[in-house]
Amino acid sequence: MRGWGAVVLVVLTMVVPARVAADDSDDVECAPACRLGFECVKGSCVAAVCKPSCRSGFSCIEGECKSPCNPPCATGERCTSKLECVRMSTARGDDDDETPSTVKAKVSPETPPEAPPPPYKPSSVRVYAGVMLWGLEASGRFLTDLGATLALDAHVGEDKLFFVGFRTGVVGDSSGTYATFDLEGGLRPRLFESGDTAFAIVIAGGVGGGLIVTNGTTIGLFHLPFRVGPSFDFGAFTTQLLVGPALIANKAVVGTFEGMVEIGARF
Repeated sequence: MRGWGAVVLVVLTMVVPARVAADDSDDVECAPACRLGFECVKGSCVAAVCKPSCRSGFSCIEGECKSPCNPPCATGERCTSKLECVRMSTARGDDDDETPSTVKAKVSPETPPEAPPPPYKPSSVRVYAGVMLWGLEASGRFLTDLGATLALDAHVGEDKLFFVGFRTGVVGDSSGTYATFDLEGGLRPRLFESGDTAFAIVIAGGVGGGLIVTNGTTIGLFHLPFRVGPSFDFGAFTTQLLVGPALIANKAVVGTFEGMVEIGARF
């Protein structure tokens, strides 16, 4: 028994120190010392690992979570796989492949559509003033003179195509003066309208009277004109060109030819 006891004692003496040496290997220092970014584990230098793992936009560098962008991204930005800094609020998911310019384009507001032009507003009242040309056949002679004309129109009806009004014209020279005063009515149908512009044709007639003053003599007459011509509207301004014959009831005068160019305002 003493012989077996000695054998067991010898075996224990050899095994126990070996196990203790194996258990103490974790505390063995690395020689030479590990370089920056590595750590000594069980006597060997291994790469340092960040625990917990770094969040998106950061990489584990030398055992610390750092931005791979150089210089580092500002607060509120993260570094993409292309080493570009983008805003955290707009750079999500697949935004790693986007440049800052494309991100900015995404968040910029859309350009509002252009508003259509306002519809044409028909006139209720028009006032015109212009130049009048008068041609008169009297006593076998054809006489012409320049003068002035003034008109006022009031439109009626839902479409404002019909109008009634008043017109006066005065022409003359040193040999005499011719003046007319008419009630007028007619149509002003629009052939084109867009926004605040329009093109129309005026068809109008009137009934009234007139005076011819020549050589100190005043002659009264009836005046029955007919006029036609184009009309143009530009916002609140308007212009028209009217021409046509006029029947005069007087034994000395057969008829006249009248033309006028007028500009005015519409309301």
